[in-house]
Amino acid sequence: MSNRQLNYIYNLLFKLQVLQRSGESFMSFFNDIMSFSDNRFQSIAPWGNWGDGGNDGYIHDDGHYFQVYAPKPNTHWNPPDAFRKAKTDFHKLGAKWAGIKKYSFVINDRFEGSPAPLNADLEIFQNEHKLELCESFCSRKLLLKFNNLSEDLKMYIVGGVPNIEEVPNHFYNTEINTLLMYLSEKAHSSKISLLDINVPDFEKKISLNNLNPQIAEELRNNIKKVSLIDEYLNSVKGGISQEISTFVHEIYEQSKLLFNGQEEEIDLQYAWIRDEIIPPEIRNNPAQRMALTGYRTVSSIVLAKYFESCDVYEHPDSLITS
Repeated sequence: MSNRQLNYIYNLLFKLQVLQRSGESFMSFFNDIMSFSDNRFQSIAPWGNWGDGGNDGYIHDDGHYFQVYAPKPNTHWNPPDAFRKAKTDFHKLGAKWAGIKKYSFVINDRFEGSPAPLNADLEIFQNEHKLELCESFCSRKLLLKFNNLSEDLKMYIVGGVPNIEEVPNHFYNTEINTLLMYLSEKAHSSKISLLDINVPDFEKKISLNNLNPQIAEELRNNIKKVSLIDEYLNSVKGGISQEISTFVHEIYEQSKLLFNGQEEEIDLQYAWIRDEIIPPEIRNNPAQRMALTGYRTVSSIVLAKYFESCDVYEHPDSLITS
């Protein structure tokens, strides 16, 4: 995998984290990146009645204080509300912390951008309090810090990138077994029927779904390895192939609702589906972040199999072309 492909996949995984996190979960995500970016950064945990004094983390030597605001994805927020919190937290800072020179109001804007009125008000606030810096710190600024980290630290934060060149032999009896049995069990509750259509040309489907070249290359590599999945499915008494394809299609339908209208919508769907078909005890456990590399490799092959059969992404006949 080229560096360009690797960076794109890491960025996609980062964006998924930002889009899905809020509250303390986002704060923990922010603290990890900031701590790895600058070893002077100190995260702050609330303590009894003292609280955190409006300080979610700071760099003492620079007098730089950070306050995190990360509403839930379905919460409607507006610039006046956000700035009201910024001012309240700044005054709490002044009461309990000394040497404030810089203030960053960290917003999980989910890549929508920091509202202009908020930035204008923060600029006025900076002049009123004679600060060196008073800014909104949005998702794209956090992405820049993430991109400057080493690969091992990126892997720690978002998990490993799938290996599309080859599949290690030990995957055969571990990840494939665990993953497919999990999918089979989940599939029994699915109510969505299989698609009764002909398999279209693979490259035509890639083109008509407007997949990014990095994602397309991953699919091309993994379609050659589908026999690994088929061999296992054929070895299971009673068969589980239909149940799994039904469940994967259901996940695809959910992804269309989750990422509708997002920039890079199609590719975000791909990365989310790839993770969603991994057992939750693996994908949601921080202690299993390193194991995600193996499971993402196998789930990428599963995804390629059902991409080809049109259980995920759109069949060319269903798309209107000019």
